[in-house]
Amino acid sequence: MVDAPHQLAPITTETDGPIASSSVKDGLSLPDIGAILFKWKWLILACLLIAVLLGYVYSKRLVPQYEGTATIDLNPSQTNMGLSDLIQESLSAEDVRLPTEVARMQSNLVVFETIKELAQQHRGPFPDVFDHLPPNAGMEAFPPGQLQMMIGSVRGALKVTPVTGTDIVAISYRDPRPQVAKDVPNKIIEVYLKRNLDDHMEGTGRVTRWLATEMEGLKQQATQAQTRLAQYQKEHNLIELGAGGGGANSGGQTDSLEVDRLHISNNNVATAQADRIVREAKLRLAESNDPDLVASVAPSSTLITLRAELLSLNAQLAQLTTRFGPNYPRVRELHNQIQNVQNQIDTEMRNVQERIREEYNTSNHALDLMQKQLDKQMQDAYKLNQSAAQYALLRQDAESSRQLYDQLQLKLKESNLAAGLNTASVTVIDEALLPLGPVSPDVRANVLIAAALGLLVGVLSAFILDSLDEIGRAHV
Repeated sequence: MVDAPHQLAPITTETDGPIASSSVKDGLSLPDIGAILFKWKWLILACLLIAVLLGYVYSKRLVPQYEGTATIDLNPSQTNMGLSDLIQESLSAEDVRLPTEVARMQSNLVVFETIKELAQQHRGPFPDVFDHLPPNAGMEAFPPGQLQMMIGSVRGALKVTPVTGTDIVAISYRDPRPQVAKDVPNKIIEVYLKRNLDDHMEGTGRVTRWLATEMEGLKQQATQAQTRLAQYQKEHNLIELGAGGGGANSGGQTDSLEVDRLHISNNNVATAQADRIVREAKLRLAESNDPDLVASVAPSSTLITLRAELLSLNAQLAQLTTRFGPNYPRVRELHNQIQNVQNQIDTEMRNVQERIREEYNTSNHALDLMQKQLDKQMQDAYKLNQSAAQYALLRQDAESSRQLYDQLQLKLKESNLAAGLNTASVTVIDEALLPLGPVSPDVRANVLIAAALGLLVGVLSAFILDSLDEIGRAHV
């Protein structure tokens, strides 16, 4: 029993060694933390200075990037003037149309035309790429790899962003050359406006040319009808005394009622003919298989939404293909999505075409019925009074032909104006200016981040070294 205290003493002493030291470390007080930091102050300061130096050197080694920004006011609602029966105003919501126009600004064609026009002036991101090519060289003049590299490089540095809650769109471009950062946004806007106008003029021009051809036949028909009327009047010694004169001279009230019916039927036939021509023009536009023209003839929010989604997917595909290559899983997935959306667009276009074709067939059938009714009334009128009724028919035929010709002549004149006005209204708010200084790298921010990381590393190193030092002394 006398030796018991001596046997317990070593156990107590061992407990006061590393285990006790670890217990103290788990509950450091503020004075203890301050003592450790002061003890290792030179280590912390060295880590801080090294990190600041590395951050500064890293920032200085980065290539300075300049940014040019232009802003436009893009009103996607179309001005619908001329051919109002052929090209209807779009009923889609602006929250669908605006992203569509933004995607068109970043399309491969707009980007390529921007590169081309700047290069022909020995400016832009690739100033020498067209030196040995003809002025009218297109995308086919470049190998696919080089073409994707050029377009992907510009699109990667290009940023087109709608301002939330407004119709304003900001077009920004970053480049190590300040002049290029200024030129690209301004040229993007210029090319977009020109392409937008050309596309709408081409679509409206096709209908205008078809109407002009149809009107030549109508003009001849109106002239022949007027000639027959004058010849008949001369042969039968008829003198026109005014409206209803023929009926008064040849049969009284019965003939007057018959002539009134003929007048109404002729007007109905003329209106039905104009409606048939308009619907045939719609059908021709729909059969062009151009989604934009089909959407203008028969506005479909589904078709417009699918077109916007297709443009967005194509933009993502170009960016990912340029960055990761064609075998990247997301690239293959985008190919499948694009094919799926294209199939939906084709299906929607077929539905629209079928609907317009049914409207045209219905209009054609209605015209046939009205023409048959008019022919029957002509026969009845001829039986009542051949000379007077025939004169009235010729007169109505001449008037209806002239009326139809005048109506289409007015629409043709309006269509020439509509070709330029049936586009999105775009106002340039600010052109991109020459950047005064680079937007990146931000030396101050990089140095501050490096200083924070260096300080953190220094403090952690101080605690780790101090702990190792304490453990080493405990084992001595």
